[in-house]
Amino acid sequence: MKTTIASKGIVALLALTTAVNIGIAAGTYRIVSAGSQPPAFGFLEYDPNAKSILVAPPAVDAKSKAADAEIDALVGNVSDNSARAQLAEDDVRRIVRDEITADPKFVVDALNAFMQKQQDDEAATADKKVVDMAAAVTEDRGYPFVGNKDGKVELFYYFDVNCGFCKKIDGELRRFVEGNPDVKLVHREMPILTPASTTAAHIGGTLFALYPEAYPKFHDILLGHPQASTPDDIEAALVEAVGKDKATEVISKSFNVTEDGPAKDVDDRIKATLATATDAGINGTPFIYVKGANAFVRGAAPDLFDRLNAAAAIARK
Repeated sequence: MKTTIASKGIVALLALTTAVNIGIAAGTYRIVSAGSQPPAFGFLEYDPNAKSILVAPPAVDAKSKAADAEIDALVGNVSDNSARAQLAEDDVRRIVRDEITADPKFVVDALNAFMQKQQDDEAATADKKVVDMAAAVTEDRGYPFVGNKDGKVELFYYFDVNCGFCKKIDGELRRFVEGNPDVKLVHREMPILTPASTTAAHIGGTLFALYPEAYPKFHDILLGHPQASTPDDIEAALVEAVGKDKATEVISKSFNVTEDGPAKDVDDRIKATLATATDAGINGTPFIYVKGANAFVRGAAPDLFDRLNAAAAIARK
């Protein structure tokens, strides 16, 4: 940055002001009010018409001389500008090193505070997106559901059958639905973890379209499986839910997505769910949105049951 005469003058003025303040605090200078007789020492003549003046004491100690030298460096009384800049940089580096050495924890605390603020800001932005896109997030046409089809309280569940956290909360969700007969839990399946997750989403959606009464059992079997489900596990769950013959029918109608029929409709809904999740900032599973309360839960919250009860109470009003 190019230094002008004006900027040098400003720096000098600031430095002089700082020096005066330091001098007053340290006793190097004294302020004498206008019109009063200054003490006998010093080299300034008394003028009864003058404004407040600074009176220098007769002796200057070593500490004051050092301070004067720093002021000279700031206002330009040192001819070597590069040396002056280097001196300031060295001082800053020394201070930083000394502070880190004395208390290294403050660096960690500062970084943690910065990261937490970033996370909070990102979460707030993502939460606003969800609320702004509530209409898309709560789309229910054609999607599988459990509970009361005409339920006043509607929950929208974004999940992957191979998500460990979804498996963890499945029992709590089932308990909530069973304990609240006015609840409809819409399944917005978003297969993001494995190819088998996509297979399960297609088969589950087609099963609901053909045999909706068997869907809850199929879903519970897969979510109750302790490990990630394979295609064989998915087929076994389907057979257990509807029997071998109907399972064969469902599988045969689950993957022809190029022609009109259940498979194409299910595929369109899966794509819509994934697109909605991306746009709304739903970046993981499980995610549950309570319509009418603008309340939602991200992840496997330990207080999920209580939070859903509280949100349902708002939705019922």
